[in-house]
Amino acid sequence: MGTTTAIAQTDSARYAQVDTLVNLSRGIVNINIDKADSLAREALKLAVAEHYPQGEANASSQLGMIYFHRGNNKEAIKYYLAALKIYERDQLENTLQYGLVMIRLAAVFHVEKDWERNRYYLKKTLSIARTISNERLLGLAYTELADRHTARQEYDSSFHYYQAALDIFGKSNDRLRIANIYGNMGINYFYMGKYAQAVEQFKKGLAVNRQQGKTMQYGNGLYNIGESYFYMNNYPLAITYLDSAEVTLSVAGQWGAVPDVYLMKARAYKQLKQIDSTALYFEKFIALKDSTSNQTYQTELASLQTALDLYKHETENKLLKQDNRIATLYRNLAVAVAIALIALLAFVLTRQKLRINQSIKAKLESEVQARTAEITQANTEIQNKNNALEESNAVKSKLVSALEEVNLKLQLSLNRAKVDPHFVFNTLNSIQHIVMEKKPHEALDHLAKLSRLMRYVLEKSSLEIVALTEEVKMLEQYIQLEQLRLDDKFQYQIIANVPEPVKVPAMLIQPYVENAILHGLSPAAGAGLLLKLLVEKAGEMLRIVIEDNGVGRTAKPRENHQSMGSSLGQKRLDILSKLEHKLFSVAIEDIVLNGKPAGTKVILEIPAQ
Repeated sequence: MGTTTAIAQTDSARYAQVDTLVNLSRGIVNINIDKADSLAREALKLAVAEHYPQGEANASSQLGMIYFHRGNNKEAIKYYLAALKIYERDQLENTLQYGLVMIRLAAVFHVEKDWERNRYYLKKTLSIARTISNERLLGLAYTELADRHTARQEYDSSFHYYQAALDIFGKSNDRLRIANIYGNMGINYFYMGKYAQAVEQFKKGLAVNRQQGKTMQYGNGLYNIGESYFYMNNYPLAITYLDSAEVTLSVAGQWGAVPDVYLMKARAYKQLKQIDSTALYFEKFIALKDSTSNQTYQTELASLQTALDLYKHETENKLLKQDNRIATLYRNLAVAVAIALIALLAFVLTRQKLRINQSIKAKLESEVQARTAEITQANTEIQNKNNALEESNAVKSKLVSALEEVNLKLQLSLNRAKVDPHFVFNTLNSIQHIVMEKKPHEALDHLAKLSRLMRYVLEKSSLEIVALTEEVKMLEQYIQLEQLRLDDKFQYQIIANVPEPVKVPAMLIQPYVENAILHGLSPAAGAGLLLKLLVEKAGEMLRIVIEDNGVGRTAKPRENHQSMGSSLGQKRLDILSKLEHKLFSVAIEDIVLNGKPAGTKVILEIPAQ
């Protein structure tokens, strides 16, 4: 029994170490992002070693945030999806941490302008926030929804969600988020050309930032108000606010923002036809732009000078301090005696007070015990009701998630790859021609290839995972039949540099190979036409390259060029990403030689399985 308790305490201490590392990383991410990255990776490594799933998920989420701050959205998505997978595996969907990962994913796809995935993760965040009744998470979701509508210039909807978020953060008195929302609402009005309303919102945010002592945000708010008055043609008032912005941002050390203040002041003075002031601030704008890069060096130099002055001052006073030391010792001795007497008196009074308190405490303890029993019974009843409500909400959330997954799988099944019927018809005609030329063995060989290909297409589901070797074999049969149909117009090359057994989704590659042949090689003229298929391992991803040296996408306009194949392929990749919580992506590049189209390259990146 004692050994089990000791092991549990050891595990708890190690788990606490992981949580501490993650919290430290969160605290310094805006100060030293490289150190924050190192702490998060150390936490992730320790969590994996100690089999601490929640710590592993939290560390992965923190790494996602770090990559997002660095602008590497692809890696951010990878780590956020890894965190989601752990939470779902351990049935932690209805938690604040799971909801925060969802809202961060929505923010990444906002930056990527992938509005469909942004909407999907926002919808999930709202569902979780309502299920766990978390006002903060709900407020964050409303803020992201407002930002989404702002980016799409849907200002009415943006204001609606900003107001909803404002109501929530107002209840919790989250002053910083309230100030940010006022600023964002002001920016909305500014871009709508409603400068008076913009000034009103900026001033509300200004008041909050002043109370909170946020100097940089306060300076930016002053600049926004000055710029708004400029566009309202109130140039004197614009200059007044811009003067205040200049002083505030300079005190805050935000020299990167001061040149914009100088430029706006120059424009205001120009409208007032004050030529001298206009020239002065244009010169300041140019000079500060050039000198901003040297500001760090100048600050360090001033710091060194200050340190030198302090050292000289301390040296001059050292002898005087030595002379005063004896007098100080006598004075301290007298003070110590007085303190000792006061302490003795305080001790006597404290003992008397304790005796009185003990008699009062004895009378109160019996009453407290009775009240405690009543409260415990009431808490037990409330807890039982809360447990029943949480179980009901959990069942509802699981049903919603299950329905969404079934819907995605249904879409994927309806979106399965199809072999072009014209290809089948033309291939049969080519085989008939071979029969007419009395080449029965060759005709039987091609009929067998066509039969195996059609059987593979009909038997394999879009949800099925097949061996890479099986998929490549099917692709080679398809390419050979296309060669027959096009009278050996092109050659092909297949290279699969994958040492261990790997599986891929069935019929995922075929539509892109079909596009390359139909739209690239088939319309091309001349010799040396080549289709290349390269499959290689790139870390945890499988990289598939389909390259042709045909006419290219930009050679001439063609209606519906890749409209069906590429569109269905991209939709299938999106659905697989949502189902697997892994990134499936495709990139299409135009090959150009000597300024002319020389083919097309398609690059598929999917998780290796």
